[in-house]
Amino acid sequence: MAEAVGGDLLVTPMKATTVQVPYDLQDKVQKLAKREKKSTSEYLAEILRNSIELEYDRKTSLFE
Repeated sequence: MAEAVGGDLLVTPMKATTVQVPYDLQDKVQKLAKREKKSTSEYLAEILRNSIELEYDRKTSLFE
């Protein structure tokens, strides 16, 4: 969305970040969230957190 108005997507400490789910994945995300009895927002926050932490751990372990 930010790109559409010529801006940047910024991560802030107040969780004021917008995630744009590609159209072809929206149904899948909604189904996965429903299976876990979570809102789409809760589900996306959880998988983003897990993915970022895993990627960070993987990349930083290369330099230890």
